[in-house]
Amino acid sequence: MDDKLLELLYLLKNINSENNLISNEDIEEQFQNLIDFKDVITDFETVLSLIKEKDLKNLTELEINLFEVHRVLTTLEWHLSEISELNTKIIKRIK
Repeated sequence: MDDKLLELLYLLKNINSENNLISNEDIEEQFQNLIDFKDVITDFETVLSLIKEKDLKNLTELEINLFEVHRVLTTLEWHLSEISELNTKIIKRIK
């Protein structure tokens, strides 16, 4: 997934380079965020592995782990929405 997002960012960067629609800093910020995105993916994989090893009847432990899943998922959503907003910003500048 992160490879495809990187591909998209390069495409948006190229579009912007040809047309000067938004600041380069906006795009570069998303490249930096993508580094964090990869770390969050790793966190997600770790949390999933932990849950698989847990006793499914121990609801207290599961609740803690599921809250961690929630935290990671909302962070992933944030990263995706940031890239989506960048895309939208470019679209609006084209019009």
